[in-house]
Amino acid sequence: MVVRVSKPEFNLREKLTELDHPVGTHGSQIMKSRTISETANLVGVNRKNILINGDFRINQRGGTRTLAGSANNGHGIDQWYFHNSTNATYTASVSSASPNPPEVYHYLELACTVVDHSITSGQYASITTSIEGYNFQQSMFGTPHAKPLTLSFYHRHTVPGVYSGVLRTAAANFNYVFEYEQSTGDAWEKAVVYIKPEGTQAYNLTTGKALSLTFSLADVTHLNDWVGQWFSHTYAHGSDRQINLFEDTSHKMRFTAVQLEVGSDATPFEQRSYQEELALCQRYFLVWPPRSGGTPAWPIYTGGSQASAYIWIPYTMRTTPTPTDAGTGTSTTTGYAYNNNGQSVSSRYANNTSPTLSCGGQNGHYSLKMDFGAYGSGGHEADVASWNGTSPGIFLSAEL
Repeated sequence: MVVRVSKPEFNLREKLTELDHPVGTHGSQIMKSRTISETANLVGVNRKNILINGDFRINQRGGTRTLAGSANNGHGIDQWYFHNSTNATYTASVSSASPNPPEVYHYLELACTVVDHSITSGQYASITTSIEGYNFQQSMFGTPHAKPLTLSFYHRHTVPGVYSGVLRTAAANFNYVFEYEQSTGDAWEKAVVYIKPEGTQAYNLTTGKALSLTFSLADVTHLNDWVGQWFSHTYAHGSDRQINLFEDTSHKMRFTAVQLEVGSDATPFEQRSYQEELALCQRYFLVWPPRSGGTPAWPIYTGGSQASAYIWIPYTMRTTPTPTDAGTGTSTTTGYAYNNNGQSVSSRYANNTSPTLSCGGQNGHYSLKMDFGAYGSGGHEADVASWNGTSPGIFLSAEL
């Protein structure tokens, strides 16, 4: 006798997602994921964080940046640009002091040192990171196949209340303003912002800027009605419900674990190795040649009436970098020329001990030129150039 037992069909995916707890690590989320890319992000097999240096641990320039009015606007901690057009002053520094955030060790601390109680229209302060087009292709923005994005980060601000930020296109005329809340003053909290897909604008998807992310520190722009959607506006900075960092010198804002990823889930912050994160940053900014302990030297080449030393840059950079001396902040540095007997012969050259810096090359591969200018009579074929500029080295910037 044959006994047949039949059971009703059921959907395994639905049954697993009905469980009270995930099946394994991110199990229920994996079962709900709609694309291979979302699944890969959840299990960590892709490089999911579109942003670079989201935990602020790479700081090749070193030290603390002070922004007094608009005098010192510019890049500071790698990948982050600091802006201030108010009458206040604030400092930006990397800290690892307790209490530390849950997922990472370092964080950015912004501290008010000079107050401004009357910020007017057109004045604002912010920090911004920009995304290179190659790193943004996975979003499919600018096409009918654009995907949603999820922004997540930890914040610990002194004053409870509403804060804001914005995503902007490279042309700065199309924006997505978002708000987040500090519920308890001076406590680490995690914010998650869901960003709608955008398929109408043109995006640079190669070596130029595709999109930027800005956190507002102080702003009076009336854009509350546009929070949570894409809209046309020139240089939106945030919401006017934003808490003003500059109301008191006790006010501080702190950020870390800033992550922007494709998909509708906020996954844990991507932990890349220090060397990998540094290499990603060095595509945009590099200290070269590093000066630590010795004085580097290179042969001087003479051609026509000019004498120059050429130093190969052993990193692939986004575009032709702009070199500046770490001390002077200009393209003039300190260098000397020596003959093969070790005697100084700098006086042979028009620029003497103040050679000028420039860079050349193509397709990501560049060299640094130290130009000693026109030269007089004498045997130059054995001369060498030494760089004696300010530590930590020559700054090469290919920032967005």
